[in-house]
Amino acid sequence: MRIIYVARLYPIEYLTIRFLSKLVGKLGGDLMVLGGDYTPDPSVLSRLLRGREVIVVPGDEDDVAITKISRDLGILCSGNIREFRELSIACIGGIDFMQDLKKVTKELSNTKVTNLLIITHYPPINQLSIGLKYRLLNAGVKELLTMCSSALATLCTHVSSNFVKLLNSDSLIIGLSGSYNGWCIIIDVSKSKELVIRYIRLLP
Repeated sequence: MRIIYVARLYPIEYLTIRFLSKLVGKLGGDLMVLGGDYTPDPSVLSRLLRGREVIVVPGDEDDVAITKISRDLGILCSGNIREFRELSIACIGGIDFMQDLKKVTKELSNTKVTNLLIITHYPPINQLSIGLKYRLLNAGVKELLTMCSSALATLCTHVSSNFVKLLNSDSLIIGLSGSYNGWCIIIDVSKSKELVIRYIRLLP
C-alpha cells in the first residue's frame, strides 16, 4: 500500500493541479493525503487522482468554502479517525487545532485502535517554521506527543525543514516543509506494517 502526503501547496491553483497530476502519473499510490494550506477545489480531485482515495486535512490557510466542499464530498478528515484498509488514520487540522486534538484524543480513549497513522497540520515537536503566535499551540503538544508515541508514524507540516525523527522504538515523526517547492512524502506500507519512507521532489 502506498500513501502520498503533500501539504502547503502552491497558492496558484493551476500549479497545484499540475503538481498533483504529475505525482499521480509518476508515483501511483493508493491514498493521497492533502495536509492543508492552499488545497485545490476538491470537486476536481476525483478526476485528477483517477479514482484513488483522498483525504483532506484542513490547514489554517485554507478557504472555508474548500473545507465545506471537502466535507460535503466526504473526504474531509478533521478531528476524527478514518479507516483505510488496515490503517486507522487520525486527523488533526489547522483550522481548529486544539478542538480537533480534543476530539481525536477522546475517540482514541474510547476505541481500541491498531496500526494508527496520525496526520497533524502542526508538528508535535518544537520545529515550527512560522511566527510566535503559533507557538501558543504548544499548549497541546504534550497531549499530541503522548498520542503520537502509540502510532506507527505521525505526518506533519509547518516545519522549518524536512525531517524524520524516531520518537521511540516503534514510532516516527515525519515532517514536510512544504510542497510549494516540489516536495512530497511517499510511504510504502508492507503487509507486516513496516514503513518505507521517501522524500521525493517533483516540480510542476
